[in-house]
Amino acid sequence: MMANLDIIGLNYCVLIDRKVMHKKAMGFANLERQVPMTQDKLFAVASMSKLFSSTALTSAIVTHFSIETKYNAKPNPYLNSKCF
Repeated sequence: MMANLDIIGLNYCVLIDRKVMHKKAMGFANLERQVPMTQDKLFAVASMSKLFSSTALTSAIVTHFSIETKYNAKPNPYLNSKCF
């Protein structure tokens, strides 16, 4: 599957209730030099931060507001005005 998606290497971890249940490194950290991927390799977050931010915001909304409020309220009262 990694070859079909042109993935050179990856790390992943499965958490359940904040406990690591499974972790694995696959492929290569450096394909040219055939350096294997290990669990201690770090990746740049890059565009993934958008996913983290939107997930955190959605989680906060679901946790603190009713479904009706979530979809009908304007976001301005909940956001820091310095962001705009």
